[in-house]
Amino acid sequence: MPLAEHLVFLISINTVFATVYQVGEDKKSINVQKGDTIDVVLAENPTTGYIWIMSLANPADKEVLQEIKKSFLKAKSKMVGVPGFIHYEVKAIEKGSAKIQGINTRPWQKDDVITTFEMDVVVK
Repeated sequence: MPLAEHLVFLISINTVFATVYQVGEDKKSINVQKGDTIDVVLAENPTTGYIWIMSLANPADKEVLQEIKKSFLKAKSKMVGVPGFIHYEVKAIEKGSAKIQGINTRPWQKDDVITTFEMDVVVK
Protein backbone atom coordinates (compact mmCIF):
# COMPACT_ATOMS: atom_id res chain seq x y z
CA MET A 1 0.00 0.00 0.00
CA PRO A 2 1.24 3.51 -0.70
CA LEU A 3 2.43 5.58 2.25
CA ALA A 4 -0.50 7.99 1.82
CA GLU A 5 -2.94 5.26 2.84
CA HIS A 6 -1.17 4.90 6.19
CA LEU A 7 -0.62 8.56 6.82
CA VAL A 8 -1.51 9.84 10.24
CA PHE A 9 -0.62 13.30 11.34
CA LEU A 10 -0.43 14.84 14.73
CA ILE A 11 -1.19 18.40 15.67
CA SER A 12 -0.14 19.45 19.13
CA ILE A 13 -0.51 22.89 20.58
CA ASN A 14 1.92 23.79 23.36
CA THR A 15 2.32 20.02 23.91
CA VAL A 16 -0.44 20.27 26.53
CA PHE A 17 -2.69 18.13 24.37
CA ALA A 18 -2.50 16.51 20.98
CA THR A 19 -5.11 15.69 18.40
CA VAL A 20 -4.51 12.95 15.86
CA TYR A 21 -6.20 13.21 12.46
CA GLN A 22 -6.41 10.63 9.69
CA VAL A 23 -5.83 11.33 6.01
CA GLY A 24 -8.53 13.61 4.65
CA GLU A 25 -9.31 15.16 8.03
CA ASP A 26 -6.68 17.88 7.78
CA LYS A 27 -8.82 20.36 5.89
CA LYS A 28 -10.05 21.88 9.13
CA SER A 29 -9.61 25.06 11.09
CA ILE A 30 -8.02 25.17 14.53
CA ASN A 31 -8.17 28.01 17.04
CA VAL A 32 -5.09 28.92 19.07
CA GLN A 33 -3.99 31.73 21.33
CA LYS A 34 -1.23 34.21 20.55
CA GLY A 35 2.00 32.66 21.82
CA ASP A 36 0.90 29.06 21.24
CA THR A 37 3.21 26.70 19.40
CA ILE A 38 1.74 24.33 16.82
CA ASP A 39 3.55 21.09 15.99
CA VAL A 40 2.66 19.19 12.83
CA VAL A 41 4.09 15.67 12.59
CA LEU A 42 3.60 13.76 9.33
CA ALA A 43 4.72 10.27 8.26
CA GLU A 44 7.53 10.53 5.72
CA ASN A 45 9.75 8.02 3.92
CA PRO A 46 12.59 9.89 2.20
CA THR A 47 14.19 6.60 1.07
CA THR A 48 11.46 6.50 -1.61
CA GLY A 49 12.32 10.03 -2.71
CA TYR A 50 9.04 11.40 -1.32
CA ILE A 51 9.36 14.14 1.26
CA TRP A 52 7.03 16.70 2.79
CA ILE A 53 7.52 20.27 1.64
CA MET A 54 5.89 22.34 4.39
CA SER A 55 5.25 26.08 4.34
CA LEU A 56 2.89 28.87 5.19
CA ALA A 57 0.45 29.29 2.30
CA ASN A 58 0.83 33.04 1.71
CA PRO A 59 3.46 35.69 2.47
CA ALA A 60 0.92 37.51 4.69
CA ASP A 61 0.65 34.37 6.86
CA LYS A 62 4.13 35.19 8.21
CA GLU A 63 2.57 38.12 10.07
CA VAL A 64 0.39 35.65 12.02
CA LEU A 65 2.57 32.51 12.27
CA GLN A 66 6.34 32.20 12.58
CA GLU A 67 8.11 29.09 11.28
CA ILE A 68 10.26 27.74 14.11
CA LYS A 69 11.61 24.40 12.95
CA LYS A 70 11.48 21.73 10.25
CA SER A 71 13.17 18.46 11.16
CA PHE A 72 13.10 14.74 10.42
CA LEU A 73 12.43 12.26 13.22
CA LYS A 74 13.89 8.82 12.52
CA ALA A 75 11.91 5.67 13.21
CA LYS A 76 13.16 3.58 16.12
CA SER A 77 13.50 0.53 13.89
CA LYS A 78 16.96 -0.31 12.55
CA MET A 79 15.44 -1.71 9.33
CA VAL A 80 16.35 0.04 6.07
CA GLY A 81 13.53 1.93 4.37
CA VAL A 82 11.32 2.30 7.45
CA PRO A 83 9.37 5.58 7.38
CA GLY A 84 10.02 8.29 9.91
CA PHE A 85 8.27 11.59 10.54
CA ILE A 86 8.66 15.20 9.50
CA HIS A 87 8.21 17.71 12.34
CA TYR A 88 7.07 21.21 11.38
CA GLU A 89 6.75 23.73 14.20
CA VAL A 90 5.19 27.18 14.01
CA LYS A 91 4.36 29.81 16.62
CA ALA A 92 1.29 32.05 16.73
CA ILE A 93 2.76 35.56 16.93
CA GLU A 94 -0.19 37.80 16.09
CA LYS A 95 -3.98 37.66 16.00
CA GLY A 96 -5.43 36.74 12.62
CA SER A 97 -5.78 33.82 10.22
CA ALA A 98 -3.14 31.82 8.38
CA LYS A 99 -2.79 28.52 6.56
CA ILE A 100 -0.19 25.79 7.01
CA GLN A 101 0.26 23.67 3.92
CA GLY A 102 2.38 20.82 2.70
CA ILE A 103 2.79 18.49 -0.24
CA ASN A 104 4.26 15.00 -0.16
CA THR A 105 6.25 14.80 -3.38
CA ARG A 106 9.56 14.08 -5.00
CA PRO A 107 11.11 17.58 -5.19
CA TRP A 108 12.39 17.02 -8.71
CA GLN A 109 8.89 15.96 -9.86
CA LYS A 110 6.53 18.69 -8.62
CA ASP A 111 3.56 17.14 -10.46
CA ASP A 112 4.08 13.82 -8.61
CA VAL A 113 2.19 14.67 -5.42
CA ILE A 114 0.94 11.65 -3.45
CA THR A 115 -0.91 13.61 -0.78
CA THR A 116 -1.35 17.11 0.60
CA PHE A 117 -1.84 18.75 3.97
CA GLU A 118 -3.74 21.96 4.75
CA MET A 119 -4.71 23.46 8.08
CA ASP A 120 -6.32 26.85 8.64
CA VAL A 121 -5.18 28.46 11.87
CA VAL A 122 -7.09 31.22 13.65
CA VAL A 123 -5.06 33.07 16.28
CA LYS A 124 -7.21 34.77 18.91
